[in-house]
Amino acid sequence: MEDSLWWHGPPYLRQNSDTWPENCIKLTPLHQEARKTESKQVVSVVVAHHDTIDLIEQHSSLSHLQRKVAWLRRFANNCRTKPPERRNFGPLSHMELEHALMELVRQTQQVYFSAEIEFLKKYKGTIRKAFSFKSPLKTLCPFLDSNGLLRITGRLQHLDIPYDTKHPLVLPQKAHLTTLIVRATHLRMLHAGPQLLLSTLRQRYWPVRGRDLAKKAVRECITCFRCRPRNVSQIMGPLPAVRVTPSRAFTHCGVDYCGPFSVSIPNRRGPSVKIHVAIFVCMSSKAVHIDMVYNLTSDAFVNALKRLVGRRGRVSDIYCDNARTFVGANCMLEENRKQFDAMHRSRELHSFCAEAGITFHFNPAHSPHCGGLWEASVKTFKYHLYRVMKDTVLNTDDFNTLIIQIEGIMNSRPLCPMSSDPGDVVALTPGHLLVGEPLCSLPEPDLCNTPINRLNSFQKMQRSLQHFWKAWSRDYVAQLQDRKKWPTVHPDIEVGTLVLLRDDNAPPMRWNLGRIEEVFPGKDGHVRVVQVRTAHGSYRRAITEVCPLPIEDPSSQQPTTH
Repeated sequence: MEDSLWWHGPPYLRQNSDTWPENCIKLTPLHQEARKTESKQVVSVVVAHHDTIDLIEQHSSLSHLQRKVAWLRRFANNCRTKPPERRNFGPLSHMELEHALMELVRQTQQVYFSAEIEFLKKYKGTIRKAFSFKSPLKTLCPFLDSNGLLRITGRLQHLDIPYDTKHPLVLPQKAHLTTLIVRATHLRMLHAGPQLLLSTLRQRYWPVRGRDLAKKAVRECITCFRCRPRNVSQIMGPLPAVRVTPSRAFTHCGVDYCGPFSVSIPNRRGPSVKIHVAIFVCMSSKAVHIDMVYNLTSDAFVNALKRLVGRRGRVSDIYCDNARTFVGANCMLEENRKQFDAMHRSRELHSFCAEAGITFHFNPAHSPHCGGLWEASVKTFKYHLYRVMKDTVLNTDDFNTLIIQIEGIMNSRPLCPMSSDPGDVVALTPGHLLVGEPLCSLPEPDLCNTPINRLNSFQKMQRSLQHFWKAWSRDYVAQLQDRKKWPTVHPDIEVGTLVLLRDDNAPPMRWNLGRIEEVFPGKDGHVRVVQVRTAHGSYRRAITEVCPLPIEDPSSQQPTTH
């Protein structure tokens, strides 16, 4: 602590600089030899580097960049000013900020329009002949003003408007400074749209391809995106195998609820009660089974499922959404199955129980488009019900009769347009499948090519059923080939993408912010379901329910039309 060398340095520093030693470091002979060796291997390399462009690209805010350059210019001016009283101190003025911005524009123009500037300097700043090379400024008639800034000469020279509006500054399209100016103007104009943003910019600047820059600035603005989020989509996926494979009616079915509906109890006075309607749709033939349920409990759904099996036959797979009723029924069936398996350990009973079990397939939450088959059936059912029922409150007996009649009408809908053959007077409907097959049918030989006079009554019924499946494969399945919606392939959403989780019960600005933590590709390799982690938990959603933030522009990749 008392070392004078530490606190005051070497004594010769307090003397005149003429008395300072030439070399205060004593080198050993080894160091001197190494120094001589290094001096023989020195190579001089000159690298052309523009420090101003690097400074611009390090900033994401025009105001911060402008103030930093203004402070640097003031420091340089104060160093050149010898009388101290003439130096500039205090906060930055408007003129200093303006000069800093003009210096940034000048340096950017010299980098991106160097050929044009050299061409104009050759003709003393004014264009006297067309450019001899391809240039985006060829149609703008540019010129250099007294400050060396590149401006355009438009057709408004005789209009009484400000000089900057009459001769705006040219900004290159790919320069980072142009992006900062466009963003700053977008914020200054309170998140203006592309048209207003471009008209405001052109009052002082003329950005090359300014309309594209204005649209890009609005598209990449996080605040504007959160006010009007855009979800992603993907090409329509292939149909599942159960939709295009012949099977007995309701072996694979989808289910959905609709309602509630007001009905009264027969022979009882009192207020009306609320009931719901369960609609089961066959995945292969579009046949419907409509049943009435009195509440949304799992027990009520299990009873409706028992009635379906008793009237239509065994069901192996059920496709539905994530309603609590269906999830609870699935848990109840799984628990009963486990208890039954625990009671009966024999292999035969276990095998029979596995064959008789029902497998539930749940769609992602908040994704009604994944169950379009039964959603369309619900829409058709309501179409007929509201036109017949209107405002009338029916009793349960009349209401049950009405929904069964609607079921018969829906099962009589043609699956495909009728052919132009005059002899073909019957359209292919789901009723052809429901009428002609027993509940426990066995595989039968092909009777389509056998003359009808050689068949008995049972074989005639089997022959008509086989004709149904041939017509189903020839006419109905061929219509499913076309993609009516989502015909384009988009880039798949990736793990780690920052997204907004759509919430229909909240405004877009209050939607939860999350990050994709897992993706689930389909059989064709495209991602349509993702796992989103938010501050409130993790959710599995379809890609139509998430909106990726435009931090990295997803529209840079052009979609491919199939």
